[in-house]
Amino acid sequence: MKTAHLYIGLFLLLGLSSAAQTRNKTKSSNSKVVQQKQTVASVDTIKYYLNIKNVTSGPFKLSDLQNKAKQGSLLKNTYVWKADLNQWKFAASVAELQGLFTGANNSPKLIPPPPLDTLLADWQQPVDGLLLKKSPGNSQLIAYASVRSDDIMFSKRIWREIDLRDKLNLPFSAPKSNLAALIIEKIQSGKLIAYDETAKKPELNDFDGDAFSTPLNKETALSLISEMEDKFIDSADVKIPNPNYTGIPVLKPNKIVRYQIKEDWIFDKQRSVFEPRIVGIAPMIEVEDSSSSSTNSSNPTQGLPPENIKKTYTRLFWIYFDDLRPFLSQVSVANKSNDAYQLSFDDIFTKRIFSSYIVKESNVGNKDISALGKFGIDALKESERIKKELLDWEHDLWSY
Repeated sequence: MKTAHLYIGLFLLLGLSSAAQTRNKTKSSNSKVVQQKQTVASVDTIKYYLNIKNVTSGPFKLSDLQNKAKQGSLLKNTYVWKADLNQWKFAASVAELQGLFTGANNSPKLIPPPPLDTLLADWQQPVDGLLLKKSPGNSQLIAYASVRSDDIMFSKRIWREIDLRDKLNLPFSAPKSNLAALIIEKIQSGKLIAYDETAKKPELNDFDGDAFSTPLNKETALSLISEMEDKFIDSADVKIPNPNYTGIPVLKPNKIVRYQIKEDWIFDKQRSVFEPRIVGIAPMIEVEDSSSSSTNSSNPTQGLPPENIKKTYTRLFWIYFDDLRPFLSQVSVANKSNDAYQLSFDDIFTKRIFSSYIVKESNVGNKDISALGKFGIDALKESERIKKELLDWEHDLWSY
């Protein structure tokens, strides 16, 4: 009987102890849950600020940052700041934010480029270099100063030639600014008239064909600059067909190797200015002198060694310079001294930025220097003599 009561008491004690332990575990678990909730609640109240590409945004809660991490807008290297940080830090280095990037593909999202058609529709040519060079295409032509005939105290007509082989004259035949190509283009389009340089009409005071008395149609003018391509290319003793041969004359701007200009040097007593005014310009080509001695009457130069073949230069036609000036002012020419200062062909002629030599002055016999029997160095000396006479005339006007 006593033994039975003893067992009953042991069972009761064990039950009470187990119940107490269960209650303690429940209390401990409940307290941990409460602490976790309090921790989450306290962390979620922290205000975070983000700095993306030097643009600061915020404040954000932790839950906001979780969403941004999922969307890919919050990365490991995104700058984050909160109140207890003394400086901006990467998001991956902040303890409570490290879990946002665990197992997540946190690489930046690549945005596909827009379709090519969209790019071309909005395309604009980028600036080529630091300087935005202004094309003279829209520049206004600067008119010459008005001169009355009664104010011209002195006048002297001069003919001079511009040799394109001279270094100073290279802009005339440059690939980007070719004067011959410009003249051909304007004649083709019917905007420029060429005048026959062989027509002599004394009744119109045209004794040398340079008084613009006989206009040419554009077909005739262009034919003077055209030539037929060779049908065959000579290679030793074998003739090879020329692939460029078309049977049609082709324009050859490179045939023009010189320009002859006719100008008047005048002294305007109203402005007290001694200056040149270009009247006309004539492109010139190189031709073989038909007077060279040879046994072949059809081609006098055939069979002669190259050193015995004389070369001469002939004018193709005349262009009235005032008709050409508006087009000259719209073509940009390379300035070897300063890329920031744009020049045009009109600037080159007006500012006299070219090299030339005098081949004729107005005289009683109406003869050029070569007709006076002066060639080579003697012709250059005569050219310099005429130039000095003009300078001395202006110098003698003033007293010092």
